Amino acid sequence: MCGGVPSVGVDISPRDFSCRYPTDERGQAPWSVVSYLWPCITKLKAAEASLILDQLQFLRKMESVGQSKSRESIYHFVRGVVGLAFEFSVGNGNGPLDLAANPRFLEFVQCVEEFFATRRDVKWYADRLDCSQRTLNRACQQTTGESAKTVINHRVIIEAKRLLTQNADSVNFVAESLGFNATTNFVRYFRNETGVTPQVFRDEHTWPSTSESEKA
Repeated sequence: MCGGVPSVGVDISPRDFSCRYPTDERGQAPWSVVSYLWPCITKLKAAEASLILDQLQFLRKMESVGQSKSRESIYHFVRGVVGLAFEFSVGNGNGPLDLAANPRFLEFVQCVEEFFATRRDVKWYADRLDCSQRTLNRACQQTTGESAKTVINHRVIIEAKRLLTQNADSVNFVAESLGFNATTNFVRYFRNETGVTPQVFRDEHTWPSTSESEKA
């Protein structure tokens, strides 16, 4: 069993969630678990995605002019936007996964959440969970249609994107934070998974700072 301490937590509202899935003392679940429970919020039609992006950009604009100072109001605004995205996607036939039906996969994503920054090899996780690589891959295929390696890479890339867009740290620092012994290896890994380099991704997805917004 490998239950890790989540590096990123997400509030879970259903009352029965903690009975079926791992949460911490604050009622938060690891991002790796949530990302497979509710993958459908990322599967939107173009018009729907545009509407959601408009809402997030509106929030960013409110922050830039100092009109969004309440953490509680921001929290409820974001929950509303995520709920809207969820409804859109469910309406498109993209329902959430039932991870409780596959305990092995649930154990695996918990373990990935704890060690993704230092371990990316399937064999290590299989050994940690006391099963074969074949068994681990089968559990992943049954739940997501993806290999265990893809699941690991998915989590690493999510964290890489988060660090690149939310912090001003150098690409070198991001690479080191994710356990790469050389920045060139991280750049190659990121490009293989996303099709662009880390710097290009940062340039395309980082919103302008408050001062830049005021200049515009």
